[in-house]
Amino acid sequence: MLDEDILYRNYSETIEELLVDFDPSSFQYDYEENEKRNIQLTVYLTNRNMGIYKGLSEEAFLIWRDQIYTIKECNPNQEGAVQYKEIIAQHISFSCADHVQYDVVEPERVYDIWQYLAHGIEGDELGFSVETRGDFPKVSMSSVGRQSLLEYVQNAAEKFGGIFYANNKHLVIYSPAEWYQYNGIDLRYQFNTATVKLSSNTYNLKTYIKGFGATKENGTVVEAIYVSPNVSKYGRRKAEPISDERFYYSVNLQEYLKTQILDVPETSIDIQYTGSEPISENEQLYLVHEGLGYESMLSLKRMTFYHPYAHKPPDLGFSNKLLDMVTIQRQAHRRYNNMNKRLESTRFEVQQVTGIANTALSGDVVGEVT
Repeated sequence: MLDEDILYRNYSETIEELLVDFDPSSFQYDYEENEKRNIQLTVYLTNRNMGIYKGLSEEAFLIWRDQIYTIKECNPNQEGAVQYKEIIAQHISFSCADHVQYDVVEPERVYDIWQYLAHGIEGDELGFSVETRGDFPKVSMSSVGRQSLLEYVQNAAEKFGGIFYANNKHLVIYSPAEWYQYNGIDLRYQFNTATVKLSSNTYNLKTYIKGFGATKENGTVVEAIYVSPNVSKYGRRKAEPISDERFYYSVNLQEYLKTQILDVPETSIDIQYTGSEPISENEQLYLVHEGLGYESMLSLKRMTFYHPYAHKPPDLGFSNKLLDMVTIQRQAHRRYNNMNKRLESTRFEVQQVTGIANTALSGDVVGEVT
């Protein structure tokens, strides 16, 4: 079976055949970390696929690159004599939403990631299994339960700081250290990237966070507070507290807290990749924008992959929601601040300086995203 081949399997799993006469240019694989893993395509009715075409419906399966996808949307269309179906199929791991843990653990307690997931998968009859890879902190929670296994997995990825990526029904949560891999691929503007688009916002900006560590023998709990230097610019914006029993000293806990808040505008970058090296979902890539002097290691957060026959480059997305790109944004702030200092030292009048600063800011941002 080739990488570009797609198999059809009926819901009862009694029929499995090669899918033919789909439009390669319509095929699209969409991945977003912890949130989405879909394929979509358009299949045309021909005299070669009449049986399969009839069976293409919701809850049938498509198999691509040894992974099973459940058809969730199947929209028949006809234009003149041409009939076709537009299909969206979701990775089968997301069907763990069909297992729900109705029991609830009310009292607040400290969970490790495996204890939390074990409660979620208890009683599963759909054939799912759960695994964790890497080291994770412990988290204090209450009222755990009365939610689907998918919610358990996605909540675990969020609360414990992991990445959810399954091999069919085997659900795995990786620590960032276990998941991300740098394979030597550098992204250079106008060398192996066609477009670079940057956007930023302050929805999740925080400048103050409190953390709780281990409980000492005398019953006291290790505590620490981190206040960002950017509090002078944005004011005191408190983040939710963090509990992590790995820390027995306030100094170490405070250093950890620094990495847990985003104290600059949240930044995302979208890149159209034109290189020949294959890109995987756990890729780390080194971005070099020589014209602006930016260099930073980026972790892939989302991607859109097209069929090989479409000869279309993949779209890659990066974000600093987990602080992957905070370096780039801080570079932008430093560059702008340095520019303002240089402008203030000139002999221009205040009004002229303001105009130049506004122009410089506009040019810096536009230059960064082109």
